[in-house]
Parts: sequence; C-alpha cells; structure tokens
Amino acid sequence: IAIGLLVVLSLIPFIGTGYVVRFLTFVYMWVILTQSLNMVTGYTGYLDFGHVVFFGIGAYVTGVLMVKFGMPFIVGLLAGVALAVATAVAVGLPTMRLRGAYFAIAMLAFAEAIKQVVLELKNVTGGGLGLSLPVYANYTFFYYVMFFVMILSIFTVYLLERSKLGYALKAIRGSEITAEVSGINTLKYKIIAFALSALFAGLAGGIYAYWMTFIYPYHTFNVLMTVQMVIMLFLGGAGTFLGPI
Repeated sequence: IAIGLLVVLSLIPFIGTGYVVRFLTFVYMWVILTQSLNMVTGYTGYLDFGHVVFFGIGAYVTGVLMVKFGMPFIVGLLAGVALAVATAVAVGLPTMRLRGAYFAIAMLAFAEAIKQVVLELKNVTGGGLGLSLPVYANYTFFYYVMFFVMILSIFTVYLLERSKLGYALKAIRGSEITAEVSGINTLKYKIIAFALSALFAGLAGGIYAYWMTFIYPYHTFNVLMTVQMVIMLFLGGAGTFLGPI
C-alpha cells in the first residue's frame, strides 16, 4: 500500500491540477516540520516552543546568500542547514540542561530574539520589509524537492525508532534521572536529536524561501508555526514515525 501511494504521489504533477500540486507541497512541508519536532519533542519529551527558529534560519540564510551574494539555491540551502544545525548545538548545550517548562520558555525566548536580530539587520535581511528571492516558477521542481525531503524525514525517524539513539531518547523521555543512572549520556543524545531536528527544519525553511520567493520575519519566525507543529504532532501521535504523517 505504501509503495502504491508513493507511486501515485510521484505522478501528481502530471495528473493533478496546479492547486493540488501546491496544496500537497504544503502538506509535505508540514510533515517535514512536524517530523523534525518529533525527533526532539516526541522522543525526548522536551517541548520545543521555539522550533520555528531553525525554519527561519534555513529560509533567511538561503535567501540572503542567493540575493546578496548571488549564490546558487543548493549552496544557500546547504549553508542554511549547516547554520541551523550549528545553532541547535550551540543553543542546545545550555538549554538542554533545563527541564520541563523552563526549556520550552528558553527556546521561545531564543526564537523571538533571533527574529529581532533579523529585523534589525535591514541592510542584509531587508528587516521588516522582507526579502524577495529570484523567481523560479517551476512548481513541479519544488513539489519533488519537498516530496523527497519528506520521505527522507520519515525514513530517518523510522530508523531512529529502532536505533541505539532512539532507545536512549525513549529512556530519557521515560525518566531522565533513571537514564543517567543507567549510564546514558543524556546531554549528548539530546544534542544529537536536537541537531537532527534542526537539520530538517532548516531544509524545509530553505526550500520554502525559494518556493515562495518572499520571506518576512513576522511570518518566517512566527511562534504560531511552532504551535501548529505541536498540535499536529500530538494529534497524530508523538514519538512515532507515522504520527506526523
């Protein structure tokens, strides 16, 4: 059934209308974002209310490198992902030592702080006026790119569930103190999960920026996007690879 569904979805650009292609591309993006949140919230139990920051970093680094430095899309995208991952590691080292609501509040504050930085760097990011990217009106291209990344995110979480990392994260979710006593390096595993989640959020952000051709801080770093991810994750089933789908 799954293979048949993938075959049908891969043919959508040839048999569906432009509206269907655009709609499904958005669906794929939200699956990617929810899977990325799932990697840290679903498996470690750490509720991240600032997760949109990695989406925004991916979007703005891609956009700035394309617009200001004339870089190709793929270079901007990879740079955005790299910075999102580096940011996750840097901010995760202090914040992942917090627990419960303290972590959620710290990440929310961090996301808002980064949004303010983007607003202030007007000469680079366009500030409150936003940033316009080169137009590439090929919706089939964005459909397949987002589709591929979605499949990659699902497969990654599927493997995560069955890996040593996944079992360690589940142990942390069950009882972090017990996991530490059992010899699990909880901080290390949490940072790895956090970086992995930032990677996919950054990918979604970079693709979104080029697809939409315009990004705006109040939308790209909007905390309501994180709220949507959280709702989707818990409605579908946190800590499972099928939940976000």
